[in-house]
Amino acid sequence: LWKSQITNGQDGRTQDAEGDGFTNQLEFLFGTSPVAGNGALLSHSVNGANFVLRWVQRSSGATYVVEQSPTLAAGSWLTVASPIPAADPDQAGVPVGYVRQLVALPLTGGARFYRISATEN
Repeated sequence: LWKSQITNGQDGRTQDAEGDGFTNQLEFLFGTSPVAGNGALLSHSVNGANFVLRWVQRSSGATYVVEQSPTLAAGSWLTVASPIPAADPDQAGVPVGYVRQLVALPLTGGARFYRISATEN
């Protein structure tokens, strides 16, 4: 069903059907549209002393990991063990088969970059 939305022949996992910079596989894993450039796979905000990341992920069939790096250099990414992501109380607009997750990361300990890595199981 998801892949059937792509009608321009650019339906491979590593292709980018609408040219937004995200592969079809990433858009599937993060619950975004394969035919409409959505702008981002996750959102962020600051809430008090926390940097909050939100993303939509598959309910099953995929693994998601929060990672951090002080420099963005290859090999510098480490898994964030705590805090553990949880389901966002706001699930409005989330596609069937997905859940919106959030993690609140403390704004202490110096500058860091964060990302969510996703892989299909």
